[in-house]
Amino acid sequence: MVKLFNVMEWLINQELKRLLDHFPQACQCERCILDMTAFALNQLPSHYIVSPQGELYAKAKQFETQAQADLQRVLTQAIEVVTESPRHEK
Repeated sequence: MVKLFNVMEWLINQELKRLLDHFPQACQCERCILDMTAFALNQLPSHYIVSPQGELYAKAKQFETQAQADLQRVLTQAIEVVTESPRHEK
């Protein structure tokens, strides 16, 4: 079965997990993680694929120096914004 896949969402999820280790003050509840992910997805271009070959190409392309820097910059901003104003219930 062929499915539509947003490579950027996958990359954001992978990198967010890694970056959160450097932000111990950031809440990691499901709501805050989803808010961070949504923030980043709205700032970065989506990259949809439908084939395994396209997936490999897209993943390799996203790890180019500038793309990786953009991803980290946006995710750091997402973590900071959500940490300052979390929307989860306390």
